[in-house]
Amino acid sequence: MSTISNYGNIAGSTNNYNNTSVDNQKKKANETENTGKTSNFSKTDKNGKITGKTIGQPKLSEKAAKYYEQLKKKYSNMDFILVSEDQKEYAKAGETLKNSLCINLIVGLLLSLCMLTLLLNIHILKQPEELMPYIVPYYILQLFSVIFAMLFNSFKQFSDGTTDTVTPMCVMLGANVLNIIGNYLLIYGNFGCPELGLTGAGISTLASRILTFGIFYVLFTKHSRYKLYREGFKKGTVNRANIGNLVRLGLPVGFQMGVETGSFSLSVIMMGWLGSTALAAHQVAGVITTLGFMVYYGIAAAVTIRVSNFRGRNDWPAIRHASFAGLHLVMGTATIVVLLIGIFRNIMGYIITPEKEVVELVALLAWSVILYQAGDGLQILFANALRGISDVKYMAYMAFFCHFGLALPIGYLCGFTFGWGAIGIWCGSTVFVWGYTGR
Repeated sequence: MSTISNYGNIAGSTNNYNNTSVDNQKKKANETENTGKTSNFSKTDKNGKITGKTIGQPKLSEKAAKYYEQLKKKYSNMDFILVSEDQKEYAKAGETLKNSLCINLIVGLLLSLCMLTLLLNIHILKQPEELMPYIVPYYILQLFSVIFAMLFNSFKQFSDGTTDTVTPMCVMLGANVLNIIGNYLLIYGNFGCPELGLTGAGISTLASRILTFGIFYVLFTKHSRYKLYREGFKKGTVNRANIGNLVRLGLPVGFQMGVETGSFSLSVIMMGWLGSTALAAHQVAGVITTLGFMVYYGIAAAVTIRVSNFRGRNDWPAIRHASFAGLHLVMGTATIVVLLIGIFRNIMGYIITPEKEVVELVALLAWSVILYQAGDGLQILFANALRGISDVKYMAYMAFFCHFGLALPIGYLCGFTFGWGAIGIWCGSTVFVWGYTGR
């Protein structure tokens, strides 16, 4: 026998009954050893077997079946899903994914609307006029692609949470390869394709993001690995309790990432005030920095999974060991990245652009990038470790303070007030990341 599952959430149904009363009914059901939550779509036969809206093969004792019939009569307007004990956690995960997709779709649409509003008022950003014909088409393409990126992220986080990190990695790598090929064809007009420049890069990015979501959707609906989760996904409901939990944990994390993205975007705008060369050098340096960041983030994501697993077991020593194992890996990686940038700083800009002025400025910015690495790795690692124990608010507050209280003001002060130019703006990012880590 198994106990009643909390999977079929009462808050998600349309009723006006008191939740406290329902909780008391649940407790009574536990005492009678029920094996699934009742449903007005389900029936019990003489052997206690359940038919109708179920997940797995729940069974009820004679006493529990009688109580089940009483619940059906009392709460006739409520929808329940009976879940067997062995399927309960899989069903919860599948329903959570369904709620996550719903939230991310709404957020994606809202972000696109905000981006559209900014596009209609783009003149207030005071970007160089010669860049506007390139910026606007690319921006419009990104406006559409953000929705598919949000939906894919739901599948990716779900897969990571089930310890399957290989599938999303393969999907993303495959999409990136296609994105690179698309860039090669559409930016430069190779093999008879139109030469679209930055717009071609935007088209390629949009196509790759649609592809990542599409591939993961097909995998989830067809692959046997996700079979146990599909039942919960299909029969689960979008309900207040699930959405509340996702918002409670996700909002601070989203706020933190939004603050970081906003800070870097504002840095790009400030670089645009310095001219095309500074803006191009900043973008090249950003790409190089991202190579290190992705490795740090991969290690940190693994730490999150391990820490959350140990947190479920309440094994705090193991949490500490997993976190410090990640620390050693991040510091080792940061050392390698710093050495590579230091050795190749004078020529690494040529990987992306043939412009000598841009390459020389990239070599100058490399010093800030070098100072940035260890702090960047540490803040990513410990932020993700805290997420593994559901401690998400503190880092959100610190992100806001360090980005908008340190990075941007210091960057503006050094870049424009002191007249240091591009390197001054990067000084703000370097100070921020060590301030963030220190917190």
